[in-house]
Amino acid sequence: MRQRATHPRAVGGSAGNRNTLSRRVHDMLLASVREGIYAEDQVLVEDQLIAALDASRTAVREALRKLADEGVVVRHPRSGTIVVNTGVRIALEDIRVADAPSDEMDIVITEQRTVPSTSLLRTRLSTSDRRLRMIENHFALKGAVIGIRTAYFRSSFDAVSYEGRAAMSEVASRFFGRTVSRIDTSIGATTADSRTARILGISEGSAVVVRNQTFHDSHERPIQIAFDHYRADRVTFVHGRPSTVSVASPHLHATTGGPQRD
Repeated sequence: MRQRATHPRAVGGSAGNRNTLSRRVHDMLLASVREGIYAEDQVLVEDQLIAALDASRTAVREALRKLADEGVVVRHPRSGTIVVNTGVRIALEDIRVADAPSDEMDIVITEQRTVPSTSLLRTRLSTSDRRLRMIENHFALKGAVIGIRTAYFRSSFDAVSYEGRAAMSEVASRFFGRTVSRIDTSIGATTADSRTARILGISEGSAVVVRNQTFHDSHERPIQIAFDHYRADRVTFVHGRPSTVSVASPHLHATTGGPQRD
């Protein structure tokens, strides 16, 4: 019987048994940038990456080219590859910036009105109301919009504005007068339509991360349903809070940015 698995190419390596898949190298480099192992303005040296990742030069170069296309690094012929964008880490079930306590996440309410309910909304909100309230928010960090949220909730909640810290528990307490005890979260992906692309400052058809959440109060009653669209090239969701963060959540400033229409 032929022992094909003993040949380096049979296990995905080169003759030197190096990793030749640029996908794996790209995943490792991007995660290292997102987690701050490679900081902004840091130079990435090919030979060092080849040794650290046990990867082929071709795989490293292909991964760096992809990172450049994604706007994570800039490649200069003489000075090398430089990290220019480490992205934003958002708490998976919250709206906090997970590891940048000095930054402020601004929430701007751009539209609010009543809309017809759908079977999905009535089921998820446990209501028979034929019309619900809808609010659209923009999430901005350092003046750049990185996400859009469209939220639906019962018309009995008549608050139109709020301000506080960028933690969903505090927003819910101020806006709805409820304590959030559970958040059901699902993550997916889609491409940006023209309006979404314009708001997020990306090209139409670019990838966006979609987060769908249902918030429940301490009595297990659903409070609201939210649909978020974030820039896929700038946002990473993380579960829990990194142990390196020891200060309060960044402050949230919310303003109304459009007329209320019923």
